[in-house]
Amino acid sequence: MQDNELIFIHVSDIHFHPDGHGGFIGVDDDLRRQLVNDVGRFCRNLTVTGVLVTGDIAFSGTKEQYEAAQQWLTEICRKAGCDEKNVWVVPGNHDVVRNEVDASKLLRDRRERFRQINPETNPDAVDKELKDYLTDSDSKNVFLKPLSNYLDFARLYDCQISQTQVYWEKDLSLNDGSTLRLRGLTTPLISDKYDHKDKNKLVLGRFQVTCSLEPDVTYLTLAHHPPSWLLDEDAVDDYLKSRVAIQLFGHKHRQRNDKGASYIRLTAGATNPEESERDWQPRYNYLMVSVVNEKQKRLLRVRIFPRVWNDQDKEFRGEVQREGGESVEWSSPLDAWAPSTPTPVLSRHLEVTPTEVEAKAVDEYEQSFYKLAFTVRERIVRQLNLHNTTDMSLREEELFAVYCERAKQTGKLERLQQAIAQAQTI
Repeated sequence: MQDNELIFIHVSDIHFHPDGHGGFIGVDDDLRRQLVNDVGRFCRNLTVTGVLVTGDIAFSGTKEQYEAAQQWLTEICRKAGCDEKNVWVVPGNHDVVRNEVDASKLLRDRRERFRQINPETNPDAVDKELKDYLTDSDSKNVFLKPLSNYLDFARLYDCQISQTQVYWEKDLSLNDGSTLRLRGLTTPLISDKYDHKDKNKLVLGRFQVTCSLEPDVTYLTLAHHPPSWLLDEDAVDDYLKSRVAIQLFGHKHRQRNDKGASYIRLTAGATNPEESERDWQPRYNYLMVSVVNEKQKRLLRVRIFPRVWNDQDKEFRGEVQREGGESVEWSSPLDAWAPSTPTPVLSRHLEVTPTEVEAKAVDEYEQSFYKLAFTVRERIVRQLNLHNTTDMSLREEELFAVYCERAKQTGKLERLQQAIAQAQTI
């Protein structure tokens, strides 16, 4: 393994489902325990950044299923040695409570309206209908109701969505100081019991994949359904291939890597497929992401280590690839970029005191900063790009001084103060 890589555990389609007695025991439970054990073995000498979950966490979207999923993810984080806050999730069709859709005429009618759209003759119709759906006052109280249990679960990891914001973002620092921006996409916006009857039954909207072009930002998207399941497949696919370097999907239960010149698309195998499926083979992945320099050019490098269930020995193992070894490697050129000022390197032993930053900023704004909701504080720090992966080693009370120091060195101190003051008035 290489130094300074961002290392992710990628799981999908877990399908937490209680047995007939209300428990989560049996074959499925043993399989998930063995996955946790495999994480402990694989990550023994690694520093894991976080866990990426691409949907179908539950089997039918109940609270009990999410409670079990939370406990399982806690165990994975413990074995991997990463913070539980560094779990990032998106919903799948099994995270929808379909009875809520069946009980609402408004939701049923809306879904039917979407599915009557022909994107070939009217390519803008999906976006227009989706905008109307998201802003319609009549749908305000029921739009996300089928996902309400998922939303409570996602809130634990600061991955919640709302009617006005149906995707989330999180910025991480790559090894050269540039940004890897995670964006969680919501594909089951109109999911219901008819999804499985044909493809192209769902919608995403171009706005969810319209990622800005910035030389210091690389995008990684998480979504449950691949574009082929979307009514607006072509429009979404074009944006993903032109704007998003790393694309993670679930749903299909068969792993596949699709590599382009500027993107890699990983359709993950299911962590826990239904036993009735043919060729049932649970799997999950590790992703290692970094920026390397070759011949004075920046390259994004992604290494994928698939782990697959060995049914004979009842454990997860590395999967030998066609190229040999147990990993797949892909790289793509990045725009020329260099940080304007050095990124401060912080360690667990480095103390940043108020004398090292603007004392006035600490005195006037620190107390106000910590009175803000956690999600608001995270948004401010993310928008100003003041975070760093080394922050995970710092205590909560140290963070504001660190943010101020970074803001001062990058000329953003006044913007930080303004953002805090503005957040207080909302």
